[in-house]
Amino acid sequence: MIKECIMKVLPLILLAAAVSFAGQYSNDKMKKVVDALKTEQYDKAIDVVVDSSAFIRDNINVNTLKTQYINVFRVLNSQNGKPFSFEILQIKTMGSIEKTAYLVNCEKNAWVFVLTEYNNTQDKKQSIVNFSMEASQDDAITKYAK
Repeated sequence: MIKECIMKVLPLILLAAAVSFAGQYSNDKMKKVVDALKTEQYDKAIDVVVDSSAFIRDNINVNTLKTQYINVFRVLNSQNGKPFSFEILQIKTMGSIEKTAYLVNCEKNAWVFVLTEYNNTQDKKQSIVNFSMEASQDDAITKYAK
């Protein structure tokens, strides 16, 4: 009887253990991005994302990417005010890939930043493999509104 109960619950426990390391990694990165933007350290904000991703460094012209996002962050701060917090809008998981959309709350407005995290099940290392920003609030509302 006890063995049967354990066998029913064990797969759920193992599944929870397998994915329990997911999510916090992206949240930690997002906190560092927002903290850097609060102090107008735009280069540091993009470094948080790029430096944590061998995939991005190996597949994209990093200098061009950094320059573009430094300019985007500068414009966002001037239009929306400095960010003061973020919240999770949505998390989508597909195997070892986790995509998290964050609402970044600023002094005048808010915007959406999306991080895609890869959780390597072999070595248990995590990395950011993609990131993006929503083009408009209308697009963000369509995708993430509850």
